[in-house]
Amino acid sequence: MCYSREKILKTCVECGESRMVRRDSNPKRCVSCSTKKQHRDTNFSVIHGHSPRKGVSETYVSWHKMKQRCLNKKVKEYRWYGSKGITICDSWSWFYRFLNDMGEKPKGYEIHRKDNTKGYYKENCEWVSNSQHKQMHVLIRNGAGYNKK
Repeated sequence: MCYSREKILKTCVECGESRMVRRDSNPKRCVSCSTKKQHRDTNFSVIHGHSPRKGVSETYVSWHKMKQRCLNKKVKEYRWYGSKGITICDSWSWFYRFLNDMGEKPKGYEIHRKDNTKGYYKENCEWVSNSQHKQMHVLIRNGAGYNKK
């Protein structure tokens, strides 16, 4: 018996539809949902105008670095953020939602958490000038525990 032609029942992780597929194939999504996902993902760049094809914006770079600091254990800065429990709100997993909440990054500004003991979310973040950001980091590293109100 040739196992590659044997069929098994698989369920799509997106819509829950079940189909008979070849045992040696490993689809997680049905064809319909895979196509929709591709369209959804490629259309985000059109919606917010920060397409890598046009050159990645400073706002996108800030968002990406924020995610790396909090989520990627291989990044050097993870030890100061992710390993200390600094998180990102679920809605900011998507760039367009981050952009909607924070707006465009002004030139010469950085993202800043108002309360450095809390994570990245709309009410706790603001854009501050690079010089303000550096001053705040000096205070934090010197043990002042800066919390701007």
